[in-house]
Amino acid sequence: MPRRSVTDDVRVRRRLGSLTTLFLTLLLVVPASAWADSWTGPDPAGDATVYSFDPQPEPCGTVTRTPSTEGDVRRLRVRHTPDLVVVSVDVTGLVNRYRTSTMFDVVTPDREWTVDVSHYQGRTEVDYFRTPRIRQDQVGECGSYAYAVRPRTCRGAVGTIDVRGGRITVSVPRRCLGTPRWVRAGASVYCGRGHGSSDGWRPAGADDGDVTTAVVGRRVYAGARR
Repeated sequence: MPRRSVTDDVRVRRRLGSLTTLFLTLLLVVPASAWADSWTGPDPAGDATVYSFDPQPEPCGTVTRTPSTEGDVRRLRVRHTPDLVVVSVDVTGLVNRYRTSTMFDVVTPDREWTVDVSHYQGRTEVDYFRTPRIRQDQVGECGSYAYAVRPRTCRGAVGTIDVRGGRITVSVPRRCLGTPRWVRAGASVYCGRGHGSSDGWRPAGADDGDVTTAVVGRRVYAGARR
């Protein structure tokens, strides 16, 4: 059996030392965003809908749903970094940025936010507001409710509507949302004017009974859980 020489031992130690140095270097150069937690959830195909309303019969009238190929949500993506909350939806059938608007629901440990992304006067704008909590006794007999809010803007919030790539994204600084430990997100997309097409992220098996509660995905923490 061959014997390892002192020279071989030195080479082994040097090799281990080089690997340790490389590992420590990688730890130092990896950006903070690499520690972000992320999550993605699919949405069924072919469930975008055009709604039309007939006031008869009273009191609730008749809502007709017609399938649409425009604005079909297919996937929701969430990334939570130490500085940002980034939510996006993959959508098929986007036609025009000017006729597309998206409402992102962002739930935190103590609040619920609504973040709107729309294209107006040549710019993609982002505004948001704290979503009021609606009690069941505030819902009308026909399943409708209303509330008034004052949207605000957040410095550093950016929205994009990529028609060709089929993706709508919003990036919001965590400070604007109260710097939450985790977020849960959902989204709905509206395309067109008048009787436009709409679709919300709604995975198979989601509860359709409670109109006051946003459909959101799992908790996404700001980096590794502690």
